[in-house]
Amino acid sequence: MKNAIRSISLLLVILMLASFCMTSCDGLFGGTGDPSIGDGTGDGNDGEGNDKPIMYSLLLKASKTIAARGDEVVLNAVLKSGDAEEPASEDVEYIIEEGADYAFLVGNVLTIKDTVNHGATIKVKAREGATDSNLVEIKVNVPATGIEISAGGVTNLLAGSSVVLTHTIAPAGADNGIKFVITEGADAATVSGNVLVVNPNATTGKTVKVKAVVGEVESNELSFIVGYPLNSIEISTGVTNIVSGNFAQLYVNINPENATNGKYTWEFIEGGDYATVVNNVITVNANAPTGAKISLKAVAGDISSNVVEFTVGYPLESITVTTTATNIVSGGMAQLGVTINPENATNGKYTWEFIEGGDYATVVNNVITVNANAPTGAKISLKAVA
Repeated sequence: MKNAIRSISLLLVILMLASFCMTSCDGLFGGTGDPSIGDGTGDGNDGEGNDKPIMYSLLLKASKTIAARGDEVVLNAVLKSGDAEEPASEDVEYIIEEGADYAFLVGNVLTIKDTVNHGATIKVKAREGATDSNLVEIKVNVPATGIEISAGGVTNLLAGSSVVLTHTIAPAGADNGIKFVITEGADAATVSGNVLVVNPNATTGKTVKVKAVVGEVESNELSFIVGYPLNSIEISTGVTNIVSGNFAQLYVNINPENATNGKYTWEFIEGGDYATVVNNVITVNANAPTGAKISLKAVAGDISSNVVEFTVGYPLESITVTTTATNIVSGGMAQLGVTINPENATNGKYTWEFIEGGDYATVVNNVITVNANAPTGAKISLKAVA
């Protein structure tokens, strides 16, 4: 009788265990045949006083999420339930979901390639059976070590114009978060992206300097001049004498030829009452006296040219009188030779003036004629006067 009762009791225990497993064991083992991974929502009680199984989620961790070229990133998959964690099984698989060209993955070690550009993103996950973990994103950081900028050889910029600035980052593919800054002349220009723009009202000759910055790395500095400032003016002419009423061409050489502030005016230093200049042509007044001096220069701002000088006409410098005769008989004549210096003297018209014996002779067309009644031995002397 006692053995029968024990058999019935044991049977009841087995039936209770079977009933418990029918309602709970599937959840305990993940419902899919996986004994450890669930949805992580188990709270240990089903609301009816029955115990619920502990549910786990697959969580992936990385030793770093910002890595440099050549860095190794260690991946670690764990099973997490609430605040509790335990290592995942050895069968867990690590997978590059995105950015497989940027890294090598061996086991749970991700190695960043040496050729990856700054900012590249690699996404990895873990997989155990049919369950995937969260995605871990790893950013590649390649800091710049040097910058060189260029404007293609441009050194002068007209007001209102612009130039594109180019740059080279070292190492190749490094952080390209470059910023151009004006270090001098910020009141004359602005930078928009990589374009330097000169203000329309910027003064010719103004200096503008610019450089590039990435983090704490600075580039070389470029220097620009607004416009093409006038360096010098040189004037010349092919003549030194201008006859009254005549004109001469003035030649002007601007340096540089494309100077944006090279507009000049003429300034007389001497003889401004005797001449005028229009379109680089100087005209001497018709009533300007022979021998008058005229000098002038070209002026642009605070830059002045050399001075050119003119003489009005060709002033007479000297007259030389000669004759082959020293004695002339009464009633006779002799030729007088006259040399004007210079030959083209515009005031070289001369007259004869007797110094002695003017009563004994006359001069017509440079021929002296002695009067028929001039006494023998009388002295005659004369000169030409202009």
